[in-house]
Amino acid sequence: MLDCCCWDTGLCMLKRLKANAKLIYERLAVLIKIGVLFALFLGRCLVRWLKFGRSYEKVRRVVFLEFGVRGNITGGDVVINNLIKQVVREQGLDIEVVTPKGQRTRSRGFRRWLFGDLWDINVDLASRLGKRKDTLVIADSQLILGLFPQRSISICHYSFRGYFELAVRNRNFETFLHYAYLSLRQAFGLAESVNVAVSGFQKRYLELEGVKVSKVIGNPVAFVPRRSTPKNGDCIFLGRYDYYGKGFDLLEKLAERGLSVDCFTNEKKAGLLNYLDPIAHNNAIRTIERYRVLVHPSRFETCGMTVLEAMSCGVPVIMADVGVGRTLKREIPEFVVSGYDDRAADEYLRKYLTIIADYEHYTEVSRKYVEEHHSIANFQKEWAGLLTGRGVGKF
Repeated sequence: MLDCCCWDTGLCMLKRLKANAKLIYERLAVLIKIGVLFALFLGRCLVRWLKFGRSYEKVRRVVFLEFGVRGNITGGDVVINNLIKQVVREQGLDIEVVTPKGQRTRSRGFRRWLFGDLWDINVDLASRLGKRKDTLVIADSQLILGLFPQRSISICHYSFRGYFELAVRNRNFETFLHYAYLSLRQAFGLAESVNVAVSGFQKRYLELEGVKVSKVIGNPVAFVPRRSTPKNGDCIFLGRYDYYGKGFDLLEKLAERGLSVDCFTNEKKAGLLNYLDPIAHNNAIRTIERYRVLVHPSRFETCGMTVLEAMSCGVPVIMADVGVGRTLKREIPEFVVSGYDDRAADEYLRKYLTIIADYEHYTEVSRKYVEEHHSIANFQKEWAGLLTGRGVGKF
């Protein structure tokens, strides 16, 4: 009997040692990646400084590197990328769209270990580009490594540091290392490109990551003509499901306080919230118009496209103090709430009742705000300037 107990104890100890050894190895591997990336990042910054003022041929061709539509939710990045492609075509430039789905390379070795799938994606991209100097690369900032001599513009739709600090619930050493690696990998890839942030809020977090932001071009939205639409519900939420990151805990608090909240998202859960299937982006405006208010308590947003789309059709919003909310707070403070606890939920309810009491007024200020700050015409002008080299000087 004693021998059996000793045997079991020994096996348990071996399993623990194995688990600890694996954990130590994984942490050490990420730390080595971070160290190597940091050294390469500093080298990239030096190269950029040495190449200052370097001239290129006139742009005749654009290669656009993006994720494309992922899953059954059309994200704001897809909407904005399509608008940029439209500007490219209006400038009379040839355009080729590349996504990770079409990559052919499957490499191994140190560089694949260091950069992950991005290495293969960028090797494929470099082979498509060849040596043509009249080509401009426009890329999602999460995908580019800069393994080519052509100039590039990176659209910064995301900040890993911002998401980690504001929207990660269980922050421990493992998650810290994970996001530190992703953040540094993005900074390395952007060291030699012209980097465009989608909001001043996001610009701050990118600069904390070591990214040089060349320009801020706010996300635009089409202005929707006034029309009479019956209101069938209190509140609507549109977006992917992320319980903590997107603030579903606060939405539940609103439902507990008597508000009806319809959530058009990619998952369905039991509870007080009404979970509905996600809708196609071209039906978003028609759907939003059927509700009195759009609520968006996300803990991190680089901008917040659904907020802008709601305001464009005259539907007031109540959102967290992130993304476009940081600017909106100064212009229309009734639309922004800080915090996510019970006190914040009470504030959401108070602001909802304030908006309903003077609904026509808040409908008009919603429209006016997006017309003045997020027009497509201004967005097209800014991007046309970048494509012709006027936006940020020489590449």
